[in-house]
Parts: sequence; C-alpha cells; structure tokens
Amino acid sequence: PENRDPAVTPTAPGGPPICIPVLRLQQCAGLVVDQGRYKTNCGALQPGASCTVECAGAFFGVPSRYHCPAQNTVAQAPLQGELPRCTVACSAPTAVPGADMAPAARLAAGARAQIQCKPGYAGEARVYTCGANNSD
Repeated sequence: PENRDPAVTPTAPGGPPICIPVLRLQQCAGLVVDQGRYKTNCGALQPGASCTVECAGAFFGVPSRYHCPAQNTVAQAPLQGELPRCTVACSAPTAVPGADMAPAARLAAGARAQIQCKPGYAGEARVYTCGANNSD
C-alpha cells in the first residue's frame, strides 16, 4: 500500500536529489554607434561571435573588434570591446601644377606626406603635415 501522508517524504541514499537550473546561452544586444563617425556590422550576436567597428567617412583610425562572451547567459547583454580612436582627415592641399599631390589626398590627423614633382618637372620635394588636432 502506498503511503499518502503528505508529512512523509521518501528518502534516497545520500539524501534528496540536488537540482540546479540549466542556464541557457543568450545573444548579446547590437552595438549602437554614431553612424557619422563609425561603421559596423555589430548587430545582435550569438555567444562566441565577434564583429568589427571601423572609422567612417572622413575619419581615420585602426578598426576594433567587439564580441559576445562565449558563455553569455544574460539576455541582451552589451557587447564587449572598445570603439576605435577615429580622427578627422585633413582636407587635400591646394593642387600645385607639376606636383604629385596624391600622397596628401587623405591624411589622418598628425600624419605627414612628401609631395614630389611629377616626371618631367624639376623642383624640391616638400612635406605636407596634417595637424595633430585637426578638425577639418
């Protein structure tokens, strides 16, 4: 006969079972950035996935990576990473007849370019410098 007394609980060797919740992996939220300064493919990511953030338009800088932790269990957790340091490119210098201006066409802030004469022209090379605090 089965004992239906609610005060009586069956016991197993070693005591009752130990049950812990199973954590489910969750995707991370997409990255929201200033679209004028950055371009990215960082939408919502699955755990363990990564994406790239680059400087956009007239901005220069080294791209960076963001990632969703491989064992992420927090729904819509923020992606982990740092935005690239993007600086404004200098405007192209005024064209000089007979000079190869291409090296100075898009310089990052703080960068330098040597401007030389094109073949068939004689003259001294000059260095064009984009100011370190450029805000063109």
